[in-house]
Amino acid sequence: SAVWKCIVPGCSNTNTSTRFHSFPLSNGALCRSWLQSIRHPTFLSDTDVKVIRQERLMVCSDHFVVADYKGRCLKDGAVPSVFPWTAIRVEMLSLLIPTPALLLYQCSYCYMGGYQGVLWSETDQ
Repeated sequence: SAVWKCIVPGCSNTNTSTRFHSFPLSNGALCRSWLQSIRHPTFLSDTDVKVIRQERLMVCSDHFVVADYKGRCLKDGAVPSVFPWTAIRVEMLSLLIPTPALLLYQCSYCYMGGYQGVLWSETDQ
């Protein structure tokens, strides 16, 4: 059988390591939302649905959050939102730690269904 590759830039997952989702081809607006969030340099948000179908573009499950699923299926309207460039601000609650607010990046390279959190301060950027 064919080996699929996730089209998210920087993701090396294949269908041998994780689950894959095809684009919602019947919903043009949702397809555009997927393309916009993925930020692929070739497949921009105005890419024709025929091209997406022809290229068999897929996104792996690492780029969706638990709330996007109902069982093993994506909910209607789910959009991939977990990427190496997705930053979540973590507020520092304790005044005892003299460091600035941290940025938590969720990366998921080579982790089947799990996330590897990488934590560093804004001053390290």
